[in-house]
Amino acid sequence: MINLHSLALIILIVSSVKTINSDYNLEDWEKKIEYTTSFLEKSACKSSIKRGDFVEINLNTFSIPNTSRSRIKAAFIVGEFGVLYINETIIGMCIGDVKRIGIPIGKGKIFYQFEVLTINTGT
Repeated sequence: MINLHSLALIILIVSSVKTINSDYNLEDWEKKIEYTTSFLEKSACKSSIKRGDFVEINLNTFSIPNTSRSRIKAAFIVGEFGVLYINETIIGMCIGDVKRIGIPIGKGKIFYQFEVLTINTGT
């Protein structure tokens, strides 16, 4: 028999999963357990990000099938950020670009969705 507390927890989990899918609009191919990368917004620019540039990004992370999520603003030198895939994927992006990468972890997947805010060319 399910008590009221358990039922509320189940409803919260189901609501969170729906929120993630509707917030991030995952495509079916992105839900597969393999590495994925996709441009969500692409800007035209004269100068794109290179290794050694100092950048600021808005970074959203979330996972499936779990409902964990976080949002931070990060500033770093490209090539020195703690997430290897972001260091590689951000090269060639411009201010205003938004990209999402998905990395398989066990039977799930963690997503990093990031928007480039500023680029300061490395010396």
